[in-house]
Amino acid sequence: ETRLSDWVAHNNAIFDVCWIKEGSQLLTASGDQTVKIWSVENKKCLGVLSGHTGSVKSLSCHSSNPG
Repeated sequence: ETRLSDWVAHNNAIFDVCWIKEGSQLLTASGDQTVKIWSVENKKCLGVLSGHTGSVKSLSCHSSNPG
């Protein structure tokens, strides 16, 4: 597959991703102890969930908002 673009997303490794909002948004979990919410269309960070005391290694989308 052809790479479409590169994103600078976190200050550490990304361990998991989860598609939400019918594919228009993406969650990323990172070793920098954050989860970020992204707009897929414009590649902009919409929010940061911080406060974790260690790497965030996995995500799970709730069934009421399937990815």
